[in-house]
Amino acid sequence: MTWKTELQLRDLDPAQPIEVTCKLCHYGRNEWPERLMSTHEDWRYLYLDELETRLCCVQRGCSGSVRVSLAKPGDTEAFIGGLA
Repeated sequence: MTWKTELQLRDLDPAQPIEVTCKLCHYGRNEWPERLMSTHEDWRYLYLDELETRLCCVQRGCSGSVRVSLAKPGDTEAFIGGLA
């Protein structure tokens, strides 16, 4: 059991970005639960591991399998401060 088998797409915050990275070409993109559920209504009850198997790379000519991870909105910040 991993976190991907315990979380459903509908359990996520609609504004929670999902990082989708291709295992072949390493192309990365963000998807949002709200958009995925509105595009595919039957995906609402998918667990994230099932979502991972249904998604594929959107890079032209690739269509490889992808890895799904959760990103935190505003995860990166600018460097403030310095050596004291």
